[in-house]
Amino acid sequence: MALCAAADRSVRHPAYRRRPGWPEDHNVFACAFVLAGDHVAARERFEALGDLVTETPWRYLGDPSGICARMRQIAYA
Repeated sequence: MALCAAADRSVRHPAYRRRPGWPEDHNVFACAFVLAGDHVAARERFEALGDLVTETPWRYLGDPSGICARMRQIAYA
């Protein structure tokens, strides 16, 4: 899957380092993984994030906090 390959080359790569704005990287992958139905990979990104929610990408689906919380529930169901 191209999505997994992209995550492996970025947020899941051992050389990945948190830099300013890093939560957005993980939020984007968490959203993409939930939408793709890969809930295991989504949970990994949510665990990396803790409670950090960014506007992007969630705002494209509605209220960022609400949508992220709903997607988190789906990933952990």
